[in-house]
Amino acid sequence: MASIPTPPPPPPLPPPIQPQTSSTSQTPQPTSPTTSTASSSTNLQDSTRVVSGSGGGGSITDLSDVQSPLELTGYVCFSLFLQAEFEFVLLGLEKGVETVIQQLQTKFDDLSSKLITKMEDMGTRIDSLEKSLGELMQQAIAEEVLLQEATSK
Repeated sequence: MASIPTPPPPPPLPPPIQPQTSSTSQTPQPTSPTTSTASSSTNLQDSTRVVSGSGGGGSITDLSDVQSPLELTGYVCFSLFLQAEFEFVLLGLEKGVETVIQQLQTKFDDLSSKLITKMEDMGTRIDSLEKSLGELMQQAIAEEVLLQEATSK
């Protein structure tokens, strides 16, 4: 089986460029991280990201300093990794929730069947008690009749 060659490291990050200040106030507009124009780089001043650069440059950079799409390689790879990790965690949570729901459903079904069984047992006992009470009442009535006949003679 042939080994897969590792991709080349991303190019080194350039030194940070100082943004130019203008006398007119600009409203920041949302831009995508792949924008490389100088005018939009001032709009990205506040969005700093950690970019994994292996080219000897610093690992913290300002996205407004990006000069070419190749400089975003580390950022894109890191973003894709975070997205995949998030989806993996989310999938794990969904499976965990489904497992807990299945366990709760199983316990509920078990408790329901036990409750129904106990209610049926109680119904059987109540029927038996009613029958015993009926027999005792008949015996008491029969004894009372015998007592009345004995006392009347």
